[in-house]
Amino acid sequence: MWMRVRITHWEQKKMINKYRNKKVGSHDSKAESRFSKVLRMALPECSIVEKETIELIPKFKSNGQTIRSAKLIPDFTIYYKGEAIAIIDVKGFQTDKSKLQFKLLRYLMHIANNPIYIDTPVTAADRLKAIATIKEIVTLLKKNNGKAS
Repeated sequence: MWMRVRITHWEQKKMINKYRNKKVGSHDSKAESRFSKVLRMALPECSIVEKETIELIPKFKSNGQTIRSAKLIPDFTIYYKGEAIAIIDVKGFQTDKSKLQFKLLRYLMHIANNPIYIDTPVTAADRLKAIATIKEIVTLLKKNNGKAS
């Protein structure tokens, strides 16, 4: 005789993550894990920081109410000689939230006159293009003694 087992909402949330990705070590998906390995092999002269928090909008008060800050946590921030040159967030597909966050980040970098490569590669081909672009940036920086032109 079969017994019906009741699964609580919390247990159900623990079983399946939001996008049905399988965690691989510290990475949120297999694609992110593979990208990390390729990125580290392709760019040995760069330091790669994972899951660094970027504040898009600081917290503020409006009409006596405190509004929380808006933050972005990209998968990879790539530094060359201590300066950020790229921000990458590996995606299976673009969500409306991620599109808006990265649009805001691009705008903030434009205002700060900070030329930085920002990408959210979806397919494997997109990820390879992103690595090739970052390699080109590093090559240009080497030619210009670490200064963006």
